[in-house]
Amino acid sequence: MNLSSTNVLSLPDGEKFDGLIGLCSWKTKITTIAKARGYLVYLDSSLPKPPTPTVTAGNPALVPLPPDPMPVYSQNPSFEEWEYHDASTFVLVVLNVKNPDSLGMKLDGTAAKAFASLIMNYEHITDMG
Repeated sequence: MNLSSTNVLSLPDGEKFDGLIGLCSWKTKITTIAKARGYLVYLDSSLPKPPTPTVTAGNPALVPLPPDPMPVYSQNPSFEEWEYHDASTFVLVVLNVKNPDSLGMKLDGTAAKAFASLIMNYEHITDMG
């Protein structure tokens, strides 16, 4: 596996999911990498997205300060940290799929939705193969 400059693991081309065979093996690799990096909760959507911070229109002094940076394994990340870690998980999934658009991967949501879209569309197909 190669470590890119964005610190996201990119599998060799022969190990990337292509929609034909190898979903089980690919899924195991992606979930293992996500678990090792603290991203499994973003991949399986078990850590809900925190509410969007709101600004009090009448009194900007009441805008809460962001908390100190949380570790990636935190079960209580700030909104911004959740967004960042979800985006990193999303990139992990997308970069390890050949032609995500042509495979019908959901690219306009969270990492969990993108990952689930592939699993739902291809799990029964590749299992039969």
